[in-house]
Formats: sequence, C-alpha cells, structure tokens
Amino acid sequence: MPELFINSKIDGVLEMAESDPVFRLSSYPAILREILQRIVYIEDEVMNPENLSGWHKKWMDFACMIATKKPPDVLHPSENNFNDNEVEKWINSVTEEFSNRRISEWKEVNKEDFGR
Repeated sequence: MPELFINSKIDGVLEMAESDPVFRLSSYPAILREILQRIVYIEDEVMNPENLSGWHKKWMDFACMIATKKPPDVLHPSENNFNDNEVEKWINSVTEEFSNRRISEWKEVNKEDFGR
C-alpha cells in the first residue's frame, strides 16, 4: 500500500487528515490525481510500467486496484503513440472511483462544511 506523508509541522493537519471528512473528501482525490500525473508526466519511471519500483510502483498498483478500466498501454509522453487524452481519462476514472468508494463519508458532511 502506498504512503502519503503529511507535513506534521502544520498545526492540526494530522488530526484533520485522519478524522475530518471534508479534508479527506476534498484533498485526497486531488492528491491522488497529482501523484499519478507526476508519475506519467514528470518522472521517467513509467517508460516500462512492468519495471516500476519504489513509490512509483506502489501508487500505480494502488491506482490499478481502484480503476474500473486498465491503464493505457503507453504511459510515457516521449513514446510515439502516447495519447494524452486516454491517460487523462484513465487518471480521471481512478480519482472518480476513489471518491465513489468513499460515498458513505459524504453522508457525514454538510454543504456548509465546505465553506468554513
């Protein structure tokens, strides 16, 4: 399972990350999206997805476990048949499914909680 490190120097952030559904529901999908975009567009690790290691592998395995469809065959922008739209659709589907699996948490949240 991948790990997310949170800056503990920010007062109360660890408690918020663990117990505040508004924080989790608004932050975690965006964090997941950012991590997947970094792996594909910035890191050079994904030239051969079968050879991923370290944190890249953990996060891609996690994304594939969540995803309702498999990732595109080409995930490296330098490849000739790289399709940015397909990659973004896949990342969107992963983050959407991640959010959908937390639907019960939405019941704990009032619309007003997002305007704090």
